[in-house]
Amino acid sequence: MLVGFSIIGLTAFLAVIVQGIGQGLFGRNQQDEYLSKSRSFQTHWRGIGGKKS
Repeated sequence: MLVGFSIIGLTAFLAVIVQGIGQGLFGRNQQDEYLSKSRSFQTHWRGIGGKKS
């Protein structure tokens, strides 16, 4: 049982590390694209309730 938990834990830990490395190497351009798109949406939002009087 201890060996099984060790294998599962090691697999999960390595998956997180590999995902972080992959995002760092291959996801830089997309991250900037998503952030700029999100910021453009947020700057053009209107306040809740319409125009202020």
